[in-house]
Amino acid sequence: MKTVNPNSTMEEQQTGQEPTVDPQTEQEVQSYVMGLSKILHGQKTQPQVISMLKSGGEPEKLIPQVALMINDQMEQAVKGKGKKPSLEVLVAASQFLVGDLIEMGNAVGTFQIESEEQVAPILKNTMQMYIEKGLKDGSLDPIELQKKVEPLMTEEHKSLGIEATKRSGLPEAPGQLTAMEAYARQRMQKQQQGMPRGGR
Repeated sequence: MKTVNPNSTMEEQQTGQEPTVDPQTEQEVQSYVMGLSKILHGQKTQPQVISMLKSGGEPEKLIPQVALMINDQMEQAVKGKGKKPSLEVLVAASQFLVGDLIEMGNAVGTFQIESEEQVAPILKNTMQMYIEKGLKDGSLDPIELQKKVEPLMTEEHKSLGIEATKRSGLPEAPGQLTAMEAYARQRMQKQQQGMPRGGR
């Protein structure tokens, strides 16, 4: 299937710059993604995931909801070991999670999503749910969120993001939604290279 092009992030289209990836963060992302993959494709858990994907509803709403539930399981497992996944890890892993759920849904015939135009709103909705939940339960620091994502953005992205946060009722930290989506793409460009998909 055609997913978000990992070789052409929004930042690179604007600046032509190659994203820098901290090796330690990259290792944490890979570990987190492997954990998500085990939930998605584990012998005991995969039927539950497929059942959720078959529960009905528009993919733009269904996939983000399933992604959030699965991420909650993984996040709790990590916290149970005395750790807390960083914002970078959560954002980078979210695109893997959305992409894998789309592939699973396509495979079982729940929906058929094959273009980047179809993927973009799903990823954006997932980012929005992450932000809303994180700000509500206090696991996401608005200042950290703004600090991490704002440097990635052009003025156009900031304007779009501010409008998005107004429409969604989120606090007006500059461009959170648009920047988080951009950040996910940027981080996953490196992470996706050579990462095997579980169960395939």
